[in-house]
This record gives sequence, C-alpha cells and structure tokens, in this order.
Amino acid sequence: MRQVAGAEPVMWGPSMIGFGHLPSTTGKGCVYVKRLDAIDLGVLSELVERAWETNHRETDAD
Repeated sequence: MRQVAGAEPVMWGPSMIGFGHLPSTTGKGCVYVKRLDAIDLGVLSELVERAWETNHRETDAD
C-alpha cells in the first residue's frame, strides 16, 4: 500500500491504518478486515489504488 499511496502508513487510533493525510470520517474509504491471512493482496492493492486516485482527484479539484 505504501507503493500505491507514496506515503508511509500511519496509525489512526488503535485499529486503523491510514496513508497520507485524509482520514475517512464516513467509512466509505475503509476496508474492514477480520483475518489478514484471508486478504488477496492483488485485489487490496487495486482497491487502494482506485480509492487513492479518486480521493486525490477530488481534493486536487478543491
């Protein structure tokens, strides 16, 4: 995720990891994971890449 975001991971509270400076306050940018060993890293990377591009396109337009 570091490669996609170009930012270091940051702990936002006891259980949320974020990248950059845009913490989600609505939950729409969150991925909830119960078991780390069940994650398909390719799919997760694609989700993060799309979300990062969408969120930064919206903030760059402001």
